[in-house]
Amino acid sequence: MRIIDRYLGVTIVKATAVVLVSLLSLFTLVSFIDELTRTGQGSYDVWRAAVFVALMLPGFTYQLFPPAALLGCMVGLGGLAGSSELTAMRAAGVPIARITRVVLWVGLGMMVITVLIGEGISPWAVRKAELLRTLAISGEASLSTQKGLWLRQGQSVIRVGRVEHNGRLLNVEIVELNHNGQVYAINKAATAIHQGSNHWLLLAYERVRFTASGAKIERQAEHQWDGLLTESLLEVVTVRANSMPIWTLYEYINYLENNELASQAYVATLWNKLLTPITIAVMVLLAVPIVFGPLRSVGASARIFIGMLIGVGFYLINQVVGYMGLVFQVDPRISASLPTLVFAFIAMAMMRRLR
Repeated sequence: MRIIDRYLGVTIVKATAVVLVSLLSLFTLVSFIDELTRTGQGSYDVWRAAVFVALMLPGFTYQLFPPAALLGCMVGLGGLAGSSELTAMRAAGVPIARITRVVLWVGLGMMVITVLIGEGISPWAVRKAELLRTLAISGEASLSTQKGLWLRQGQSVIRVGRVEHNGRLLNVEIVELNHNGQVYAINKAATAIHQGSNHWLLLAYERVRFTASGAKIERQAEHQWDGLLTESLLEVVTVRANSMPIWTLYEYINYLENNELASQAYVATLWNKLLTPITIAVMVLLAVPIVFGPLRSVGASARIFIGMLIGVGFYLINQVVGYMGLVFQVDPRISASLPTLVFAFIAMAMMRRLR
């Protein structure tokens, strides 16, 4: 029995890998073609476009794992059914429950890989990709260190100690240079609040200006500053919700709720990320009754087509329900989990019919 279990598992893993690589190749090609339309702007060339797409691959993998798991299981099990190997296994006394258990063990491995990619690699890679593209197009320079984010914008060097997810900047320093590259003023602010366009409000502001007679210090509780960061650079330093790890999202939701700010969109994103591994388990479970039921005798192309319809259908339903939940003020936990629960119910109902 262990040999059969291993054979089933390896077959499903291989089929899923082939499907995932195929989907990633398609998404990579489309993304690269789209990036080519931006080349020629600033220093953004074909090489940087290729690096951008490569950095986006972990994010694509995270998004494509649920449909790839469904298609992989359907293709793998369908291939065994088409060659009558599943029939031989059943005749040898292998129950559907055992095959289902193997499929779920494979799904568990996929869940672990998805969490590692989605919470470890993808957020870092997406941030690097967006920073690379925006700075190359805008012609600015940047350096990210343990002491903050450094940006070169025009005749100023900007250091941001910390970026809050609402776009608020903490521990900001603006070093102004003259045309000879010499420092003639240093501006500091404990907090910088974006007020639209390129307008900023600096709190606890201090300006040190160097003159021939010495340094002159000016302090203000508030100070208006134009051009601290352009709109494009602000998008880079501000972390998007779907690029945050789960623990960062959780901390930020607590911050919003403690300050009585709207948090529904972030809560929905958090639950979508939490449910992604469970969605993979639902997808692989759904593949079993489909292969043993209505698609037992159809060809591989039909299985792939049906699998794509189910995968795309789930994605669209998930997006529509999520947006409707935000519009009609439905609890984000309900709107985020409803599509997965519905598909899980369908999978369980189909599994009962097999017995």
